Amino acid sequence: MAAKTVKRYRSLLFIEYVLRKNYDQVIEIYNEFASKYAHIVNLGAHILEKENIHFPMELKMMQVHYELALIRTTKKLCNIPTLKSFIYREMNAEHTQKAAILKIHLVEALRVSKEYDHAIDLERKLLCLPNLVEIEPFETAASLFISYLERYRVEKHQSPQSASKANNYSLVKRVFDIIPVEYKRTFNDDNLKQDFFLALAQWSFLCHKLGDEQHALDYVQRAIIWVEFIARAKWKFRDHCFTCRQKSNTSSKLQLVCRDCRASCYCGIDHQRESWMKNEVQGTRLGHKVFCPVLKVFRIWMEAEENGDEEREAKMERRFKRECIAFLAYGLGLKDKCFEAKDFAS
Repeated sequence: MAAKTVKRYRSLLFIEYVLRKNYDQVIEIYNEFASKYAHIVNLGAHILEKENIHFPMELKMMQVHYELALIRTTKKLCNIPTLKSFIYREMNAEHTQKAAILKIHLVEALRVSKEYDHAIDLERKLLCLPNLVEIEPFETAASLFISYLERYRVEKHQSPQSASKANNYSLVKRVFDIIPVEYKRTFNDDNLKQDFFLALAQWSFLCHKLGDEQHALDYVQRAIIWVEFIARAKWKFRDHCFTCRQKSNTSSKLQLVCRDCRASCYCGIDHQRESWMKNEVQGTRLGHKVFCPVLKVFRIWMEAEENGDEEREAKMERRFKRECIAFLAYGLGLKDKCFEAKDFAS
């Protein structure tokens, strides 16, 4: 009975946190569980073994999602050290897969709260673990790569110095170089994949001034290609809510579609608001507002392609490339943060 109760509440929390992104509901569900079944929390693990469930881990996962929901709704960070210690311990034990999921959620929540140092500290420690399996070391490295870039982009550097840029470049490049080429397009987590594509676009743009004119052209083109990957991924799932990724009911009058780009839809007004200014769900602090012009031109481009209008298709493709550059330079504010040779002068 205890195992079934835990599984039921664990599933409810998973649905609300991971699928629906309804963090207030996560808090409500967990509080209901804690008040109704407080005795379950105190049961010994030996009882649970008979029911074929590792009870402490299931309870911990529930508690972690509850704590993460609190971070996202209240921005209170008092339990971050405890969460980091738990995930590090479990990643080094037998629950690597479950802990890896929680790790992604914690890092996203930390980025939302601009706690980049906490995120980087956790990811750097996890990279040193000897027993990470399969793709996990590379996903952790990719996540660290994103965190470094997010910290560099978001922090305003009131009085930037060449040494600061040089140090940031070295930190990011060191992580980027340990991610094998074959893993740069293959990840288990779709959110991580899109965030990584965005990081690759930023990295290419930030590095385009480190060489001659041909180097600049090549790196800007790479950045455009990565932005196009993101646009195509979003276009493919344009009938899904851009916040919670659930498929929208196109026959519903409640479906919300961005009236400008007409390529992004939402299952409710709350998810549209969360996505607009800074995408606090994924944790990149990049809202739909800055990417909307890119999607708008991409939609027109795809429609011209579907209609066989070659002249308009070519025109929109050129315009799309210009929008990608504007998105990186001005939408993300990278124009004055690009690395240059003078930044490395001794």
